[in-house]
Amino acid sequence: MPGDTAVLTIGTSQSLLSGSDPLQEFDARTRFMSISCVTLFIVGWICWFSPYDDWRDRSGTPFGGDFPMFYIAGKMFLQGATDQLYDQAEHQRRLHELFPDLAPSACLPFRYPPYVAVVMGLFALFPYPIAFVLFTSLSLLALFLTIRWLDENWKIEDATVRHIVKRTWLCWPVILETLLGGQASLFACLIVAAVIRLTGRLRWLPAGMVLALAFYKPNVCSFLGLGLVL
Repeated sequence: MPGDTAVLTIGTSQSLLSGSDPLQEFDARTRFMSISCVTLFIVGWICWFSPYDDWRDRSGTPFGGDFPMFYIAGKMFLQGATDQLYDQAEHQRRLHELFPDLAPSACLPFRYPPYVAVVMGLFALFPYPIAFVLFTSLSLLALFLTIRWLDENWKIEDATVRHIVKRTWLCWPVILETLLGGQASLFACLIVAAVIRLTGRLRWLPAGMVLALAFYKPNVCSFLGLGLVL
């Protein structure tokens, strides 16, 4: 918009007159905003569990968000109860065993392919809090790898711009919500980044094998596959 362009031009001119680099100034601003966003998000999340007399937040959501669904499915696999994997009543019963103070209507039904429960059995070997910390740590690793591999594909030459882009990824509120909410979306991001990286190197067979992993979220697999074809 013309008005926006005028504001940007004035701001840039002021920066030049003051002897500062506009890009460096923008980098400093995004750094401050990123640190503030992460700090406020984590502090707000912790305060939302007040008065800390149970494992629920003020909205009644259990600690870990969606992760109890994965944890219960993993427990079912370890206990040989895979015939109950899609039994909503059984999931609800086990959820209330895990969090007795939840509302009676609370339920987190399992809606993933059976092999996801097999993978989650590795986390279910541990007590719930430890399992959630491990899951979150692996999600963070998936996020860092995603950013690293996409950074290779972007080929952004300016180091400052690259830092800004990476910082935006790391501190994006949706990413923070995914981490603290016990969601598996960052593993889907890692699959997407891996497929892009492999296809960029013309390694079609490994790319197809990695793409097949996205069937744990069929919408991710279908859209990514369609995008590659187009």
